Amino acid sequence: MKNKSHFTVQSNFYGWNAAEAKTPESTGNEIKVSHIFKDNYFAQFLSLYSSNNMRLLPFLILLTCGSYGLQGQNKGPLLRFLQDEYNYGPVSERTGDLKHRFDFVNDGSGPLWLNSVQPSCACTTPQWSHDSIYPGDTGYVEVSYSTYARPGEFSKTIGIYPNTPQGVVIITIKGEVYLPNDGSEEAQRRMYYGDLRFAESYISADPLYTNKVDTFTARLVNSGAQTVGIIEVSKLPGFVRLLNVPESVEPGETALFQVLVDGSKVGKWGYVADQIVLLTDDPIIGNKGLNVVANVKEFFPKMSKGQLKKQPLVESDRYEHAFGEHREGAILHTSFTLKNSGKSPLVIHDIVTDCACVSIGWTSKTLAPGESVELKVSFDTVLRQGAQVRPIKVVSNDPRRPEMMMYLKATLIP
Repeated sequence: MKNKSHFTVQSNFYGWNAAEAKTPESTGNEIKVSHIFKDNYFAQFLSLYSSNNMRLLPFLILLTCGSYGLQGQNKGPLLRFLQDEYNYGPVSERTGDLKHRFDFVNDGSGPLWLNSVQPSCACTTPQWSHDSIYPGDTGYVEVSYSTYARPGEFSKTIGIYPNTPQGVVIITIKGEVYLPNDGSEEAQRRMYYGDLRFAESYISADPLYTNKVDTFTARLVNSGAQTVGIIEVSKLPGFVRLLNVPESVEPGETALFQVLVDGSKVGKWGYVADQIVLLTDDPIIGNKGLNVVANVKEFFPKMSKGQLKKQPLVESDRYEHAFGEHREGAILHTSFTLKNSGKSPLVIHDIVTDCACVSIGWTSKTLAPGESVELKVSFDTVLRQGAQVRPIKVVSNDPRRPEMMMYLKATLIP
């Protein structure tokens, strides 16, 4: 006859109280506990004990519970960095990119991988292990920080998003970027430009074709200790557009925006200079200027020999005039004759020189095939001495010579 029995195990082992346990059934002197520790092989061992071993049962159950509890821990991957913060210390701005590698280990029981790595600033670039990291193996996150135009102390965080229940894991880089001089140069910069300045004093579009829009990136650097706000764009050339101008620049940070230079809207030829001005709340210097320089040229598509024969052709009666020796202060005069020797109308876009001391006058900007025009040239030699060479550039729609050069020469004595 089968006897049903119940038992209760209680223990006060380091303050731990075992829960009440009841055997669902008993056969003879054998106690069935495998139902309590389902799928635990040690519980099957306990079920072999008879009533003669009842005194050991509380301790065996305690041991089994501890073993069973350990089996339930660290299921799945677990990310642990060997180091979660690194301080570069003081570094020169000329260092460029600072790099440091953070190694981590998978302390869990399943494959680990990183879903994404997100830096807190665009100045920080991460690279990381993209393969699965198995239990006990290691991976890495390498962080690169750019010191250029970022003087002062910095502290940047990088968020690591692994496939673990622990959520985002943060690592940190710190340091202090100092200018390579003793500080006097930076003090002088602040005196002339304020806390906020352009990293470059100008942008150059050379060449800038009339059918193109060139895009440049401007950089604003805040080397001060306070946020500087940008109030408005107070001056903007008609051939320039700005995109993504920041509202403010934080201390020690660099802000970027785009400058679009449109060759079709300049309206001039050759070298053109203008300026972009931003009005800011910088307490030292409010206006921030960025010079724009462009060398405007007409765009000509590739042509065959037959097509070139149908185009205009600019020629001059000579390409150089020598005035000889003259006293300084004299005003010298000469003339050149330009002719269209081509098969279609010649358009003279502009005639430019490198000096205000040279003036040029002409009556017609469009020459029919075979037509000529006289250029009247004056050279003012006031305050000029020695050998003088002054270029004259004729800008036209001649695809063979869109910029034809001529020269004035003179020797000036006191």
